[in-house]
Amino acid sequence: EYPVQTRRILPSIPSNAEREEKARQRMELNNQFKAYLEGLPSLTYPDYYQVNVVSDVNETNERIHALLEANKQDTSFGVDLEWPPQFVKGKPENKITLVQICSANEILLIQLARMHTFPIELRRFFEEKTVLKSGVNINADGLKLMRDFGFFTNGLVELKEMSEGYVNWSHNLRSLRALTGIFLGQNMSKGKVRMSNWAKAKLTDKQIQYAALDAYASYQIFAKLRHLRGSKPFAVKHMVAEKKFANELKSHISIEETFQQKKKGHGLPFSTTTLIRPKSPIK
Repeated sequence: EYPVQTRRILPSIPSNAEREEKARQRMELNNQFKAYLEGLPSLTYPDYYQVNVVSDVNETNERIHALLEANKQDTSFGVDLEWPPQFVKGKPENKITLVQICSANEILLIQLARMHTFPIELRRFFEEKTVLKSGVNINADGLKLMRDFGFFTNGLVELKEMSEGYVNWSHNLRSLRALTGIFLGQNMSKGKVRMSNWAKAKLTDKQIQYAALDAYASYQIFAKLRHLRGSKPFAVKHMVAEKKFANELKSHISIEETFQQKKKGHGLPFSTTTLIRPKSPIK
C-alpha cells in the first residue's frame, strides 16, 4: 500500500473588509464599555482611610516600618508610581518622584523628589518577597524602579493576569479603570492630572486624590480577586529571579555594592514565579 499523503489546510486570510469590520466591532464594544463606566458612581475611599503625604527620609522609614508591623497578618498592598512626563523628544524618561502604597486602612504618598536618598525601609519593602505589591502593569513599575534606583523589586502581582478567567475581555480594555469598574462597580475618572508635574514640592488636592485612589483601587481589586479565587493559587513575580535583568542592574549599582554581593556569595536563582496558595478560601 502506498502511504496516504495528507495536505495541511491553511487558514484563510481575512479580507480587508473583514478586518475593518472586526476593528469596527471592537471599537463599538469599547465605546459601550466606556459609556458603562461613565454611568458608575465615582471611586472613593472610606472615611476611615488615612492619607499621609511624606517628604522626609526618616519619616518614610518610620511609617513603612509601622505599616508592615500593623499588617503582619496580611502583607499585601496596592502600589503605584508617578513621575513627571517627558515632553522633549529624545530625552530620557524622568525618574520616579512619587510612590503610592495602600493597605487596609492607610494610604502613603511618598515624595521621593524631595529626598536626598532612597529610604532604606522603602527599598526593603520593595525587595521583600513575602510583601505582595499589586497593580496594573506592576511588572513595568518594578522595571522602572530598577532602572531609576538600581534594585530588584519582588512580590509583584499583576492584576490583569490575576483576573484572567473572571472577566470577559470582549471590550478589549484592561486598564486599572476598567478593572475598577468591573470588580468594584465604581468609575475611576482619569483627567489631566495624570500628566501633571509630580515632582512639585507641594502636591495639589487633585494630585493627592488621584494618587491615593490609584493605590486604593489596586488594593481593593486584589482583595476582591483573592476572594473570588478562593484556594486557587496566583502567580507572584520576583525580579531578582529574572536573569535577563542582571546585566542591566550592574550598570546602576555601585562598585562597592557589587563587591559586597560577591563577598557574600549572593547569586541569582533561576525560578521566576512562586504560587501563593491560601490556607483556606477567604469567606
